Amino acid sequence: MPALQTTFLKVVDRTANRLHPFGFTRWGLVMRLMAEGNAAIVSFQKSIYADAEQVEFTINLSIVCGRLWTQEARPLSLAREVDGHLQERIGFLLDEPDDVWWSIEPGIDGDRLADEVSDLVATRAVPYLRQYLTTEALIELWASGESPGMTDIQRERFLRQLVS
Repeated sequence: MPALQTTFLKVVDRTANRLHPFGFTRWGLVMRLMAEGNAAIVSFQKSIYADAEQVEFTINLSIVCGRLWTQEARPLSLAREVDGHLQERIGFLLDEPDDVWWSIEPGIDGDRLADEVSDLVATRAVPYLRQYLTTEALIELWASGESPGMTDIQRERFLRQLVS
């Protein structure tokens, strides 16, 4: 396995290990927390431009509402980040919100990067996801007019489905 891919997997492994005490389980590049009939998802996304010289990645977050889950072919426990009824990139939870991509290049300190990313996920992503893990919290968010990762039409449709 190429060294950069090994470093990337080290970051994913360390993050999964850091999230395990919070109740998250890992499947590949995805960590899920099942609670309150919903799924909280942390998903690593590699750039399609990764090569032997550089691997770039970001982290996507989402909540899948079990009451809105319509994928009958898959159980909610296998929901993916793209299935989310709330979707956010981790960079937008920072003090200076931005779409953050990390770059793994030859010579990078893989342990330092793994610590940085796993700490960020544990301290920013986990509290954010827990904040919206209940259906009631999603209803309250959508009723306020906010809908991270969704259009207003989707927000209004989800809200109608849940409150009717």
